[in-house]
Amino acid sequence: MVEGNFELFDAEGNEVETKSKVAICRCGASEDKPFCNGSHLKIGFQG
Repeated sequence: MVEGNFELFDAEGNEVETKSKVAICRCGASEDKPFCNGSHLKIGFQG
């Protein structure tokens, strides 16, 4: 979870529009990367 005043950029250096609080994917399975969509629950990811 990231919150506050921040900027997020994709692999090409383009700024990604965000809200003031976002969950970032750590498992790699999200279809909404870089954001978490809950896929970690389905694949059993433990961080």
